[in-house]
Amino acid sequence: MFLLVSSQKDIASINIKNRVLEQASFENFGSFQNSPVYKNDSFLLITIETELIYAEELDKAVKNEFGAVFDTMVFLSRHSSESKRRTLSVHHVGNFGNARFGGRDGTLPPPAAGPASQALRTLVENYTGDDFVISMEATHHGPYLQTPSFFIEIGSDQDAWAEREPAEAIAKTVLSLKDGGWEDLPTIVGVGGGHYAPRHTDVVRRNMISMGHIAPNYALEQGNERIGMITTSTPRTRGVYFHRKAIPKARYRELRAYFESRGVPALREADLENLNP
Repeated sequence: MFLLVSSQKDIASINIKNRVLEQASFENFGSFQNSPVYKNDSFLLITIETELIYAEELDKAVKNEFGAVFDTMVFLSRHSSESKRRTLSVHHVGNFGNARFGGRDGTLPPPAAGPASQALRTLVENYTGDDFVISMEATHHGPYLQTPSFFIEIGSDQDAWAEREPAEAIAKTVLSLKDGGWEDLPTIVGVGGGHYAPRHTDVVRRNMISMGHIAPNYALEQGNERIGMITTSTPRTRGVYFHRKAIPKARYRELRAYFESRGVPALREADLENLNP
C-alpha cells in the first residue's frame, strides 16, 4: 500500500489531492490532523497541517494512529525556485549537510527508488502539454522517515501550483503506481550535476532502471563518507552513475576510487543494459 500525503499549507498539494480523488474511488477512513482520510485497496490518502518537509517521522505517527500497513510514501507537493522554472519533478529526501529545511543533519532516509523512477517515466507519458519540463531532482530537504518515500511536485510559482493540467498528470501518474513494474529492475545511485540532475533524468527516462539518491555538485564539498550515504541508504545498489563532465576531474577520481573500494562500481550508460536486478 502507498501512503499519499498532502498538506493544508500547500496549494499544489491540495490541487493534486483533489485530482487524485476525482480519478479514483476512495472510502472515508476517519480523520487525521483535522482533515478527512481516504482509503482504497492500494492507497491511504491523508492531509497534514504542517509543511510537508517538516513532517518528521510521519510514517510512525500514521501507523500508530491507523495501524495501516504501507511500504511507500508519496508526498504531493509544490516546488519553489527563484527562476520560477515550470517543472514537474520527482526527488528523494535527505540532507548531505545541515538540515536547514527539515530532516536530520547528514542523514538520508531510504528512497523509494523503484516507484520514483517509474513515476518519472510515467509522468513523461501522462503530461501531454509543453509548458513544463519533467525532471528528477537531486536529493534534498526533509522530512526524516524510516519508510521509503519520494516527492512529486509542481513548480515553481503560485500560477503553476493551481493549474489543473499538471495536477491531473501527476494524479494519474501516482495512481498508476498500484500496477507496479519496477520490482525486477536494477537500482543505481547518482553523483554530480546540478539540482535538476539533467543527466540522471535522461538516464532514468531512457533505461529501465531505478535511481536511488542523487548527490549533486553542491553537495560534493561534504566528505566522502557523507556522499557515500547514497549507497548505504539505497538498498541493493548495483553501482553509481557519475555526471562526469559536471564534476572536477580530481574530485571525480577521488569519489570513483572511494566507491569502488567499497564494492560499488562506477557505471556508464552502456553498462545499464547488462545489470541484474
